[in-house]
Amino acid sequence: MKNILFVTTFLLLTAFGANAQKKLNLLIKYDANFERYEVFAIPNFSQKSFTWGPSQISVVLPSSVLVDKIQVRNVDGGTWEDNSVVIAPEVNPKVSFHGISSGGDKVDLVEKYESLLFYFTLPKGISAAMVRLFDNQNDPKSNAKGMLGGDFRNTIVDITGEERFSQVQVFQESKIVEPALIPAEFQASIYPNVVRDNNFSVSLEGISEKDGDVLMILTDLNGKEISRHKMGKSNIEQQKFTIPKVYNGNTLLARFITAKGTATQRIISDN
Repeated sequence: MKNILFVTTFLLLTAFGANAQKKLNLLIKYDANFERYEVFAIPNFSQKSFTWGPSQISVVLPSSVLVDKIQVRNVDGGTWEDNSVVIAPEVNPKVSFHGISSGGDKVDLVEKYESLLFYFTLPKGISAAMVRLFDNQNDPKSNAKGMLGGDFRNTIVDITGEERFSQVQVFQESKIVEPALIPAEFQASIYPNVVRDNNFSVSLEGISEKDGDVLMILTDLNGKEISRHKMGKSNIEQQKFTIPKVYNGNTLLARFITAKGTATQRIISDN
């Protein structure tokens, strides 16, 4: 009986510990091809239909950028809106703070892979390096001069109210070589031919690990980015990729960008 109690307790503690360690980092990138800023979540765990609760991700802009409200384009994690703004506060008049919040939604997460949450554009002529995410440790608190009581801390909670936000990763500028200029010297295949369970796999021929990482960008037919994944040939062929349920019944495009050129494949989601 003591052994059974010990094993039961051990399993419960292990499960609790694993759950408590589930964290998500945030990252903002500037995509020069689409001239937009993209905000990603990077989890340290994989989970299908992770229930993303009410959350906030705050963007910091130069105060010279005359934007009263950032017009957000939603991709995943619910409906994101710029609901809280403080422009050039006395504590730091060189910047403005925009609290972009969401009521949450179910999200499919893959460990260490970037999941695009939302994106936005800004007037031209802004240095991308001056656009960043809020620093919970060093940026002004709600009681600082001019912050008007606004709390701009990044926060991501799950359905239980547990905080899952870990840290903001360093800003990276993303600029992709225009694929039309590089003829493809390899072949990419998607299977199954018609996706019926929201999951698909990839096969690459004529390319090897020594050719470097493969960047796969999944978009709709209008060019709206759904997700992007960057990894070596063997990893991309072992991975199962998920199409968000909102795109059920749609035709999508998967673009593969490599050192050997670019290839594009259609994906038919027939759910």
